Amino acid sequence: MARRPTPQLTVSLTVAAVLTVAAVGTLDLVDLLDDAPPVAPDRAVVVPAVRDGTDDRADAAAPVVTTPAPVALHVPALGVGAPLVPVGVLAGGVMEIPDDVLTVGWYATAARRISPGDPGTAVLAGHRDSRTQGAGALSDLGALEPGDVVDVVHLDGTVSSWTVDEVLLTPRDALPVGPLYATDGPPRLALVSCGGTFDRAAGHYTDNLIVFAAPAGDTPASGR
Repeated sequence: MARRPTPQLTVSLTVAAVLTVAAVGTLDLVDLLDDAPPVAPDRAVVVPAVRDGTDDRADAAAPVVTTPAPVALHVPALGVGAPLVPVGVLAGGVMEIPDDVLTVGWYATAARRISPGDPGTAVLAGHRDSRTQGAGALSDLGALEPGDVVDVVHLDGTVSSWTVDEVLLTPRDALPVGPLYATDGPPRLALVSCGGTFDRAAGHYTDNLIVFAAPAGDTPASGR
């Protein structure tokens, strides 16, 4: 897909800073209220068909992508500018998520390294919030509507623009695996975070929130 030179986006970090190694962990999402339970691992984003964590680490040898890696996310409608870092899969098939709630993870493993603009669905996942850090970069993800624009800054300094065409709230155990983890077909973008209400007894949110987007100017994909 065509990409354009980087405009003056309100992204908090420079590309050089984004490339700094960032620590990653499990999806630790908790309520913002003072009486929220302690931060605990939240297995909200489960990756299908993972044999073990060996071949799916973010730092494992990976195939060459045709589109430069993404390094920053910009969502004008939400006032969001966040760095992107590659993340892999932990033992048990749980996606890694950056510890910093203001950083968003790009799902990029040895077996599946789809950059926004490559065939298939590029997955970007981040925290909704944390008791200790406050609101995350994707805390207002559910406010996006079809037609809103999402910009992705790439490693070469270009920007790809995406138009939201679906906002989906789904139970944690009912992720739309097919479209979310597609490895071929038209380029798609998926932004993933927690949704629903916070279950204090279980220590996690009840749902996943997924925003699908198509390359700006393209006709939205159908048949999902």
